[in-house]
Amino acid sequence: KEGRIVFHNATFQEVIEVLKRWYNVEFEVSGTLNQEWKYGTTFSSETLENVLESLKFSEKIEYEINGSVVKLKL
Repeated sequence: KEGRIVFHNATFQEVIEVLKRWYNVEFEVSGTLNQEWKYGTTFSSETLENVLESLKFSEKIEYEINGSVVKLKL
């Protein structure tokens, strides 16, 4: 509504679901997380690439964007 995405103690699946709707993309995820993952931050009018770069800092995630498909390697 205000151009902001807010995550508070969100699980990986919750983050993916929000990003799918917000950026109108599909995710292909390979691998598994090593631990219980919780994420909290706020993005304001950020590009999908900037959001994914931020996720890389909290967990070792590699990504590739191909049109409307985002491949995540955990």
